[in-house]
Amino acid sequence: MTRPDKDSQDPVRRRKKTARRWFLFLLPLLIIAPGLLWMLYKPAGPSTRLQPATEPGAGPAPHVQPSPPAEKKTAAGPGKQPTPGQPAVRKPPDRETIPDSQQEIQASVEQVRNQLTPRECGAVADRLHTFFTGLDNKEYIREFRLDRPAQEYFLALGAKLLDNPPVVARESDDLYTILTNMAHFFRIIGSRNIVIMKTIMHRERAGMEDVLADLYLWSVNNTCHSDIFPFAASLEKVYEYAGFFLNTLGGRSYLFRRESGTRLLVNYYSVLVIDRANREGGNRHGIDLARILPLLTREIEATNQLIYRETYLDNLYDLMEKYPAPEPVQDWQQVE
Repeated sequence: MTRPDKDSQDPVRRRKKTARRWFLFLLPLLIIAPGLLWMLYKPAGPSTRLQPATEPGAGPAPHVQPSPPAEKKTAAGPGKQPTPGQPAVRKPPDRETIPDSQQEIQASVEQVRNQLTPRECGAVADRLHTFFTGLDNKEYIREFRLDRPAQEYFLALGAKLLDNPPVVARESDDLYTILTNMAHFFRIIGSRNIVIMKTIMHRERAGMEDVLADLYLWSVNNTCHSDIFPFAASLEKVYEYAGFFLNTLGGRSYLFRRESGTRLLVNYYSVLVIDRANREGGNRHGIDLARILPLLTREIEATNQLIYRETYLDNLYDLMEKYPAPEPVQDWQQVE
């Protein structure tokens, strides 16, 4: 006589076993069902959306011409509005409207003549005097509460800087000299005056290219003197700052912290000062323009923020023919 199975006699165990079978049967359905529902009811994408069915006997559904893609906006040219997030392109001046200062600089670069006439010196002095005295009427200048008229104040700052030049030769011999050069303007004129000068360059940026051109002409023409603009800046002293900006770690690090337009203009006029010093036998630090000119020219070619960009490039191309680079120069680290 066989012994009955223990599980078959226990109704509780039979129910558990039956429930287990149903669970194993339903589990695959629970896994597969959501996928089937998603495939049946997913929304059609743009390329797979079904067209409405046509009635029997009707012609084919009309072909809908797709709308052409939106035309891409290009950089704004002269007279056009720039696209959002794109820098405004400054329209270059016509050749006839280039100011006298730029024409005089170009004549100097082309070595047509070296010195300004007394009449031209007087015109430069008038323009500079008008600029600096005009600052007295600006509200943002009044907020600084200068202790004297603006022209007198800034000419005193300029004289102080010229009388305390940075180190140009053998700067990298010790770390102290590099750090001293990097803090040169802070040490000589202080943080407050640096803020004032940066504010002026920002607020007067529309006319700053003309002002810098006149300051350059006044500085390198030792024959220019005027009672209305009594500032004496010899080429020898200005040369030290040109070398500082072009050929030292301290000077270049200072410029790279400035806005690109300011940096390019300072480098451009520094190059003109070195060229002028070469012609007069005053390049006592032996600064090599042949390695600097290709880099500066490429940077100015790539910018659209300078009003007289084409004039600057004309002068730089002339100088590149005068100082041909012996080998390609890729970055400013190769200048030293």
